[in-house]
Amino acid sequence: MKSVGNGNPENCVQNILSVTKGEVAYNRAMGLDGDLYDKPVTQIQGLVFADIEEQIETYEKRVQVNNINTETAEDGTLIAIKPDITILE
Repeated sequence: MKSVGNGNPENCVQNILSVTKGEVAYNRAMGLDGDLYDKPVTQIQGLVFADIEEQIETYEKRVQVNNINTETAEDGTLIAIKPDITILE
C-alpha cells in the first residue's frame, strides 16, 4: 500500500495488482495468482488478463477496465502490467 492517496481509484487498482493471492490476512482471495509469475506471457496471457479483470471488478467498483497492456522482457517474461481504466465516479 502507498503511504498516501489510497482512496484514489487508480491507487486502489495498483494496490490490488501488487498483492499475491493469499497475502491479505482476512481476504485470501484478493490478489493475483502467484502460480502465473515468471512464466512466458505467451503461455499465460489469457489467464493473467482474466485474473486482473476479475480482481479489479471485484475489489474496485469505481473503475471499468478498457484494456490491459503489458511490458515484457526479451525472454517473454512479464515485467509490468498497466491496465487502461476509466473512472466511473
